[in-house]
Amino acid sequence: MLARDPQASPYPNCGPGNTGWVPLAADGTLGCMHSASNIVPTVTCNGFEVAFCAACKPCPPVYNASFSPGDGCPACPKPKPAPPPPPPPPAPPGGEPCVRFGHAVPSHSVVTVTITQGSRNHTWSNFAFGQFSGWVVKIKNGDAFSICVLSVSLTQKVSLFQNAFVVGTGKLSVWAAGANGTAGAAVPSGPPIFQVDIPLTPGPLVVVLKDKWPPTKPENVETIAASYVPPKNGSAVRLFNLAPDVKSAGLQVGGKMLVDKVLYSLGSKWQPVPSVAQTFTAVDDAGVASHPEVTMTPPLAPQVFTTFLLGSKQYGYTLVPQVDAPEYGVCKPDPSHAVEA
Repeated sequence: MLARDPQASPYPNCGPGNTGWVPLAADGTLGCMHSASNIVPTVTCNGFEVAFCAACKPCPPVYNASFSPGDGCPACPKPKPAPPPPPPPPAPPGGEPCVRFGHAVPSHSVVTVTITQGSRNHTWSNFAFGQFSGWVVKIKNGDAFSICVLSVSLTQKVSLFQNAFVVGTGKLSVWAAGANGTAGAAVPSGPPIFQVDIPLTPGPLVVVLKDKWPPTKPENVETIAASYVPPKNGSAVRLFNLAPDVKSAGLQVGGKMLVDKVLYSLGSKWQPVPSVAQTFTAVDDAGVASHPEVTMTPPLAPQVFTTFLLGSKQYGYTLVPQVDAPEYGVCKPDPSHAVEA
């Protein structure tokens, strides 16, 4: 602590005196004053003056808005708000497979398709090019379950849904049910024109027939995971390129490119979009194909949708939107957004 003699030693009555310092003991008492008189160290234990400034009280360890450190002292800093907790990691697609079928081969042929898995099976009858089914599930009726496809007329509670298949492998069989867009018999007859084993993965799964007609190889079937992390507001969209002669495609809305360079048989990342009426346009990055478009209002969160680019230069192109099913838990799509098979 700063201190001084009341007079200039060794000259009595010639004050103020020498300037020095006084140690402050741990118990708060003052020690002796240390100074120099004509370069000679001196110690004075009484008769000195001290100077001090107003002391600021230390801030308490826990912030208290009513605490004051003293007049003229800086206010205690407010604690920074705790950062929000990190979002939980996406849950893996849960439960059993629920399947949607789509006919994506640019052809006038109508197909009937069956997936068989042991004693389990389901048939999609008379599907024309560009047609997609709803999600195949089982609906509880008392203690029994019947297989059906979600449609806009369904009123059962989602909690009653179960899925028609289990995780594993299924055999997909294809029949040519009709030609020139004309449906054939609902029940297929004769041997199928094509069969292939396909993986049935957990959660929502879109199984599409693609490439060229007739199907002859495993590459003619694409299995597409349709799960996603639900958005909290608005909606989201992705592009899946299933047009065999479009090597790379993009998706625009209002002249803005949402996704680009989506290779054939692949899908883009999800992109957020507002849930208002707007026109989505598919773009061939090579500038060869026409630009099919669809005008729609995206479903509200937590729903999102996929736009499937289908067709060929010879057959023509189309953009087909389909609402997807949430990623969390067993596939339980919203019946109000399902499409009837």
